[in-house]
Amino acid sequence: MTKLCSSVVWIVFVQAQISPHLIFLTLGELGISQDSKFVPAEMAAIRRQEAEAASRALRASLTILSFPDLHLPFIPLETLVRTVLPIVREEQSDALFAFHPHETTKSFDHPDHNVTGLVAKHVGAAADVKHFMPERRALIQRPELYLWTSVKNEQTIVMEPNTEVKDRRNEYLIRHYPSQFQVEKKNQWVQIFDSLDEAYVRVR
Repeated sequence: MTKLCSSVVWIVFVQAQISPHLIFLTLGELGISQDSKFVPAEMAAIRRQEAEAASRALRASLTILSFPDLHLPFIPLETLVRTVLPIVREEQSDALFAFHPHETTKSFDHPDHNVTGLVAKHVGAAADVKHFMPERRALIQRPELYLWTSVKNEQTIVMEPNTEVKDRRNEYLIRHYPSQFQVEKKNQWVQIFDSLDEAYVRVR
C-alpha cells in the first residue's frame, strides 16, 4: 500500500498491521510562513527530518523524490510517472492513496496535491506500462486506487474517526510535523481537520 503525499487514515492502517510506503514528491521547502526565520533550503532539511521521523512512527518505508515545491504542475506528467512507477512496482503496492486531481476544498486546494492524484491514476492504471517501461511486463493486477475528496457520493468511502483516533492524529502531527502543525496554533488546524470527514473515492 502506497500513499503519494498524513492524516487519520495512517493510524487506522497501522492498527490493521498494513505496511505502508510513503512517497513524497516534494519536500515542501516553500511552505514557509511570513514570520518564519527559515529559508527554503533550511525548510527542506527540516521537512526531510520530519518525514523520516513520521515514517518510523508509522512503521512505513519512505521515498523522498524532492521535485521542486509548488512546481509539480509545470513538470511533465510523464516525468513524474516514470519516476514513481518503478517504486510502486518494486513495492508491489496493493492500493494507492492520493488527493483527488480536481479537489478544491478550501483547506486542501493545492496544485501539487492535485498533481499527485494524476500521477496515482496513471501509475495505478499501468495499462500503458510499455510506454513508460518498455522492458517490463504490465502488472497482472492493478492496485486499488483511492482519491481523497470532499465530494460525497455512492462511491465514496467515509472514515469517521472517534475522539481517541483524533487525539492520536493530533499528537502525531504535533510530534512529527512541528513545522506545519505548531502546538501554539493547534486550535486553528485542529478545527480544519475535525470539520472534514476522511473520505476517499474508490476509483477501482
